[in-house]
Amino acid sequence: SRLLDGLASRFGVTVLATFFALISATGILYVARSTDLLDDARRIIDGPSIRNGAISVSDLYRVTSIANLAAAQGEFDDELLRDFEVALDILFVRTDTLERIMQQNDVPEEGLQALSQLWEVIELADTALAGGVGEPVAFSRALDETAAGAHSHLIRYLEDKHNDQAAAFSGTAASLGEMSRRHSTFIALNLLVATTALCLLRREVVARRQRSAAEGRVAYLAYHDSLTGLHNRAWFTDRLEELFDRSEGVRQAGLGRRWSLVYLDLDEFKQINDLHGHQAGDAVLCRVSEVVRRISEEHGGFAARLAGDEFALLLPLSHHR
Repeated sequence: SRLLDGLASRFGVTVLATFFALISATGILYVARSTDLLDDARRIIDGPSIRNGAISVSDLYRVTSIANLAAAQGEFDDELLRDFEVALDILFVRTDTLERIMQQNDVPEEGLQALSQLWEVIELADTALAGGVGEPVAFSRALDETAAGAHSHLIRYLEDKHNDQAAAFSGTAASLGEMSRRHSTFIALNLLVATTALCLLRREVVARRQRSAAEGRVAYLAYHDSLTGLHNRAWFTDRLEELFDRSEGVRQAGLGRRWSLVYLDLDEFKQINDLHGHQAGDAVLCRVSEVVRRISEEHGGFAARLAGDEFALLLPLSHHR
C-alpha cells in the first residue's frame, strides 16, 4: 500500500513514465539491432563471390573438356574451335566479374591464387588460338595442368567462403538468441509497468468510489435519522422555513394554504428500554416511524424524527384528523 501511494505521487508517476520511455527506447534499439544482424547475414549469404566462384568452376571445366575432346580427335575442327572460343569468352567474362567482386572485399590468399591461375588459363588458351592450336594434345595437357591448379584454389576458396557463411549463420543465430532474451526482458518490464499502472488506476477508482459513497453517506446522515430513515430535525426545520416563506408569498397574492403541525411524543418510552432493552426500543421507534411516514405520504405532508421518541408531522390542514 505504501509503495502504491509512493508511485501515485507526482515523483512516482515521473519515475514510471521515465522508466517506460527508457525500456521502450531500448526495445526499439533491440529491434533495429536484430534487423542489422539479419541484413549482415543476408549480405554474406547472398554475396556474389560464392555464386560466381562456383560458376567459374563449371566454365573452367567446359573449356578443358572441349580441349580434351579436340586432343582425342587429334585436331580442333571448326565446330570444336567455335565451341572452344565461346567457352573461353564465357570464362573470360566470369573471371573478370569475379575479379571485380574480389576487389570490393578482403579476399583470402586462395581466392587470389585462383583468380591468378584463371587468368593464366585464359592467356594460355588465347595464345594457342592465336597460333592455330597446332598441337592439340600438348595444348590440352598444358591447359589441364594450369586448370587443375585454378580448380584446386577455387575449391579451397569456396570452402573458405562456405565457412564464412557458417560463421555468419552461427553469429547471427547467437545474436538473435541474445536479442530474443532481451526482448523477453523488455516485455516483462513492460508488463510490470502496465500492471503497476493498472493497480494505480484501480486504486484510484476504488478510492473515488469510496469517497463518493462516504460523501453520499455524510449527505444522507446530515438530513436523515440513521435508525428510522426518516428526515431529522435539521431537515424538518429547513423545510418549515422554506414552506413558511413560500406560504407568505402565496398568502400575499391571495392564494393562501394552511398547514397543521403535529408533534408526537411517546409516553413512558424509557420503560420499554429499561424492561426490554434498547433493541426492543429501537424496534418500537422503527415501527412508529413507518406509521408516521405512511401518514405523511398518504396526505402529501412531511414527517421527521426530531429526537429520541419525538416525531413531527406537517400536513395540509384539509387532511388533518
